[in-house]
Amino acid sequence: MNQKVCVITGIGPGLGIAYARRFSEGGYRVALLGRTREKLERYAEEISGSLAVVCDVSDSRSVATALQTVRAELGDPLESPPRPRRFNPRHDRHRQLHRAGR
Repeated sequence: MNQKVCVITGIGPGLGIAYARRFSEGGYRVALLGRTREKLERYAEEISGSLAVVCDVSDSRSVATALQTVRAELGDPLESPPRPRRFNPRHDRHRQLHRAGR
């Protein structure tokens, strides 16, 4: 499969969802991993082409099951083409402030 797939863990109102949105805007299909189904599904509704997957990253079986689900639904994230640019939220915010003359 040639589709770009990204897995983001720790989805919440901070960096996790910011990364997910950014990858989605870059054309990736995004798997949102976290422990709270309701929260994941709420964020998945906001991001087109995303998949909410309940997963506890401290449990290797949970991680294996989550990756199996991601592969079945979106494709293999390990075979995706490399991302062309690193996302650095601090740098991006600094650049926005600089452009605004602050």
